[in-house]
Amino acid sequence: MVSHAARIIGFVLWGFLGLCSLSAKDQPSNGGIRLPISDATDRVFVPISAGREISHAWVGQIVDDNQGFLWFGTPDGLDRYDGHQVRPYSPGTNGADGAVFFPDCCLGASLIPGMARFALLKDRSGKIWIGADESLYKYDPETERFSHLPFAPGVLQGLVRNVNQDRTGMIWLATSRGLTRYNPGNGETASFLHDESDSATLSNNFVRATLETKDGTFWVATNASVDIFDRQTGRVTQHLRLRNPLQNPTSTGNPYVRLLEDHSGIVWIASARDGIAFVDRQRSKLTFLTPASGSDLEPGAWAILEDRHGALWIGTEHGLLQLDRDRERFVRYRNDPTDPSSLPADWVLALFEDREDGIWVGTANAGVARLSEHTLPFRRFRRRPGTGGAFGPAYVFTAFEDSRGEIWAGTMGAINHLDLKTGRYTMQPIGENTEVGAITEDRSGQFWIGTIDGSLFRFNPATRRSVVYRHVAASSPGCGNNEVRALFVDHLGTLWAGARDSLCSFDPATNRFRAYKAGVQGLIEIDAIAEDAAGILWVGCRHGGVHRFDPATGKFTIFRHSAAAGSLSNDVVTSILVDRSGTIWAGTVDGLNRLDAVTGKFTVYLERDGLPSSIINGVVEDANGDLWITTSDGLSHFRRRSGTFHNSLLSKTGSCSLK
Repeated sequence: MVSHAARIIGFVLWGFLGLCSLSAKDQPSNGGIRLPISDATDRVFVPISAGREISHAWVGQIVDDNQGFLWFGTPDGLDRYDGHQVRPYSPGTNGADGAVFFPDCCLGASLIPGMARFALLKDRSGKIWIGADESLYKYDPETERFSHLPFAPGVLQGLVRNVNQDRTGMIWLATSRGLTRYNPGNGETASFLHDESDSATLSNNFVRATLETKDGTFWVATNASVDIFDRQTGRVTQHLRLRNPLQNPTSTGNPYVRLLEDHSGIVWIASARDGIAFVDRQRSKLTFLTPASGSDLEPGAWAILEDRHGALWIGTEHGLLQLDRDRERFVRYRNDPTDPSSLPADWVLALFEDREDGIWVGTANAGVARLSEHTLPFRRFRRRPGTGGAFGPAYVFTAFEDSRGEIWAGTMGAINHLDLKTGRYTMQPIGENTEVGAITEDRSGQFWIGTIDGSLFRFNPATRRSVVYRHVAASSPGCGNNEVRALFVDHLGTLWAGARDSLCSFDPATNRFRAYKAGVQGLIEIDAIAEDAAGILWVGCRHGGVHRFDPATGKFTIFRHSAAAGSLSNDVVTSILVDRSGTIWAGTVDGLNRLDAVTGKFTVYLERDGLPSSIINGVVEDANGDLWITTSDGLSHFRRRSGTFHNSLLSKTGSCSLK
């Protein structure tokens, strides 16, 4: 079977011999292809962080200048964004609050919903052109001055919808009353209008956009047609009707049309009424791509962009679509009110790719957000209404994978079972409103649940019943303290619990815990337990350093921070790992420590060595022997072969613990 990509490319392989003017009645009928669509949440949308809000929530145009500033076109004015603050440029302001005034621009312009008041273009010299209502401006970023370009009366009429520059330097203005050419060198202008009696003129005067392709062809889009325009003669050589055969629109024309040439030379049309289409030049028609039946997505498209990898991004009223490089399927990103990193609003009006491969998205009602180039390396599970319960508070204190590969998350007063296939979860209350700090599974298949300020629980997942082990006095069956932050099952099947200053082993025969203490300078707030190949336990304490415990003798060896070279970097130990080579790793609030078993000295890895932060929250080993480290400022992948750190999910809001 021929793929969609092969069909699309095949449509473009057309000789340019015999180009002729086709009237609407002579044009072949347009075609349509329905493609599969799926929803995704694997990207993060970051709203702009600015000292003041942008002038309007509707952002319909985005360009950059040679200084690296971004310019946003809105119904209320222009905004320049420097990565930290927004500077408004408004027609009618008196210059208050840092706004800049440029006179006589667009006052009283009549706008349709979602339409930016300004059409923006950065020319080859780096200057910004601003098309408005019967007026044209040019901004010089070097002098920061606007200049108004005068036109003879009646030459430039209506709202300028699009500004474009061809390879000769001519400026082309798409307006609601025809096509205008402007020569920046001498100020000469020429207008091109529709003539009912001449089929070689524009289809109509409602011009929406222009495009010059790599082969020199000049395209003009009106609200109902796409025309090939000969700039030498001022004549149209071909008309392509802009009508989607897969729908029955009620409106008479497209309020908004954008044109794009992709990396393979295919011309794409994004239109607000008819949706996304490409030009089938071999058959002199348009072929529309529409999501497969069953989707609630209407076909309308307001913005189109091809990224550096060849994927197409399409802004619609029902989310942001990505069409893969092979043009085989759509992926849709939508707004989720419960997820602040989702698309800010479903109506996408503008798209722009910056110099770092980030995509900027202008929306209706929610301003601008930046979309990272890469998908998230992990699948996220978030609290969502109507998906089978609630996590309680959104904070997850611990996560655990059981012997069947099922995932459990500990939250406030509950453990939550996650279905990885559906993303649904089931909440199991533990009976106390306290933080679940640790979960493990013993050899009988029962779960043990440690809490921060409650009790220790044994939970039977088959019966959904729990047994409570609470420490009240020396005769209690529980561990030495009710604050259980660490649980571990050793190679013999013995359950170990870390309860503040007590390391406890569970005896199934007596149904009781036995507590071990390390003396005055010993265990304080146990946070992690691991075992080496010899059966020795390694214990990390939040205020007591690293402890080596021999279950056979019941003796502790303590490693603490000191002024001596090679000591533990900090006594606040948050995590312990014994890797497959037998190396002991300890995460602290001041670096990742690797213990040399022969010398008893530690090597410390800090932020200066490549970690996103020296505050370590957790460390685990993957199947390749590499380490994954969570820190207070993101996740780090330590590649053992190269000895280098590779960081992701960077965030000043902190990172979770891998335990």
